[in-house]
Amino acid sequence: MPDYKYGILLQGRVSLWTKDIITEYKTNFPDAHIVLSTWDTENVSKIDCDTVQSESPLPTYPHGEATNHQIIGVKAGLKKINAEIVLKCRTDQFIHNKEIFQLFNKNCSLEKIMIADVGTTLNEDYRVSDFCQIATSKVLNDFWNNIPLYDGKYANPSEIYLTKNYVVNFIKDTKPWSKIMNKYFHVMGYHSDFQIEFERLDKHRIYSRYYENTNHIEQIKNHHKKFRIKSYFFQSQKSRMIFSQKYVGEKVLLCTYGINTQYASSKLALDSKCREIWHRKNFENNLTQRRFDSEKNIECKKEVDIKDVSENSFDTILSFEEIQFHNDPDSLIKSYKKLLKSNGILIISVSNDDSNATFEVNTQSLSKEELLKIIKANFTIIDEYYQGNQDSIINEDEKIESLPEKLGNTQEKDTNVSSFIEGLDTIFSKNIGQNGNQSSLKIILKRILNVLDNRKIFYKLYLQPTVIKLREKKYGENIIDFTPKIIDNKQTGLYFLIIAKKIID
Repeated sequence: MPDYKYGILLQGRVSLWTKDIITEYKTNFPDAHIVLSTWDTENVSKIDCDTVQSESPLPTYPHGEATNHQIIGVKAGLKKINAEIVLKCRTDQFIHNKEIFQLFNKNCSLEKIMIADVGTTLNEDYRVSDFCQIATSKVLNDFWNNIPLYDGKYANPSEIYLTKNYVVNFIKDTKPWSKIMNKYFHVMGYHSDFQIEFERLDKHRIYSRYYENTNHIEQIKNHHKKFRIKSYFFQSQKSRMIFSQKYVGEKVLLCTYGINTQYASSKLALDSKCREIWHRKNFENNLTQRRFDSEKNIECKKEVDIKDVSENSFDTILSFEEIQFHNDPDSLIKSYKKLLKSNGILIISVSNDDSNATFEVNTQSLSKEELLKIIKANFTIIDEYYQGNQDSIINEDEKIESLPEKLGNTQEKDTNVSSFIEGLDTIFSKNIGQNGNQSSLKIILKRILNVLDNRKIFYKLYLQPTVIKLREKKYGENIIDFTPKIIDNKQTGLYFLIIAKKIID
């Protein structure tokens, strides 16, 4: 029998977040066996858990994937970890849900692997998210220890290569994927259940729009969600936090809803005058405390119940994108007033009801005027800002409608191909944004290319460079400046940001 009931296996390179991720796991899961599996080139001297280091595999050719890194790294980690139920995860992603193992025990059969919805789909055979897995040690060993290394001869995404080997080659189940996926995997919410926070989203705008708009889980099973991810959230949230650095005091309460940015946001606050930041998510009573240690690593403290927090405790309260989800906004503002010190500052944001900035469900309709009325009853307004100018959003419908004309008037072959690819890419992006998944058109075209160009030689030589350039250009055009700006009558923002000072009764 294993010595531990639960184990956490982090696999990958040591990132800037890895040490703090392990610190949080040790706080949230004090009785779990934690193992880091990484490469012999990585510095693990300051890693506070068991480690195993392997030789990094050689790159594959002509198709390069991280598949072999996962296979080698996870196999080595599974040999080291000593637990009955194991969470296999990345070294650059937090899983903030402290009840994740209880969620597995309650919802997932011991014969299945619990996975995240983002990156999982029924539309593409064997496409299963590889961000994280929770399963018994036996099931994970069956999954990882019975797989050959990827040779790189044919293009095959890691998620598909790994899953197909497990289901078809090991289990010997060749039934249609749509019929058997739920037989071997249990899908839970990336944002809502696993509560994942990804380091890459904090750095790269390209990734953020995909993770904001995905909603794969509702395609797979009937799963009620309290929120849907807001468009532009990661970009706007980071700008809000950078802007708020000049206002925060030494003790801060950060209140958010739905989307996990608490670590990145806390780091920004702690880089200013803040010495201690407490995080409240989804109106829960439990608050997570974070602060810098002597080496500027973030310590994650045990939870405190908000009911046990004294009045007049915080210098600053940041309420970002949560009030529109509360059943009684007025009572929420009053509760924050009690928690603030005399002359304490409240900074609150809300998405613009009149904009296309959100894809929310089950929210309260709250205009800027209504929000100001509630705030003015308890605070003195210092300034009103907006984030993101709606005029800067590109109208994708107009781009698609202009595509036939653009193709017809094009004379040069290279421009013709570029315009055609740009048009297809626009259509795909639009469909992904609306439906939260790959469009049927994209899947059909991909299957055609897989038959005619299954080694991706034509694609890599003639199409990929153009696609990459066009995507970079499009992302550059779509970048919106979310730096808060003073509200005037000429601009309608995607978000409103209000700064207020507590009224002393």
